[in-house]
Amino acid sequence: KKLKREIEKFKDNPHVLVLVADQTPKISIKSFWTNFLNQKTAFLSGAELYTASNKTTSFFANIIRLDRGYYKFVITPLFDFSEQYQVGLITQFYAKKLEESIYKTTSGVIDVGNENIKMNIKGDGLEIYHNKKIEYGF
Repeated sequence: KKLKREIEKFKDNPHVLVLVADQTPKISIKSFWTNFLNQKTAFLSGAELYTASNKTTSFFANIIRLDRGYYKFVITPLFDFSEQYQVGLITQFYAKKLEESIYKTTSGVIDVGNENIKMNIKGDGLEIYHNKKIEYGF
């Protein structure tokens, strides 16, 4: 509710709003569910609902690691309301783009503060390492 009030301050001025999505919302009943990496996954609904209520274009930012400390941002439109909108559609497009981004990364390292997370795609699965193997499979 606080975020919504903060965002509303900018509604009459041209602006760019950047929201970072988390795919593990605390309240799953208020979430959008879609297939992601071959399993049903809950996504936060707030960003999509705000976008839909204001009919603003949504973009996907793919962050590509070029080298240690060097990243490239590739921004592509997700949805611009030129097509008919249905609740959950933007989240589905987001999940698909995120999946494509993961599949294109045959291996990579994501820096998280002083730690690294390493991803490898092997066969039909995704291995994620954070000091030890923490997830595998689709």
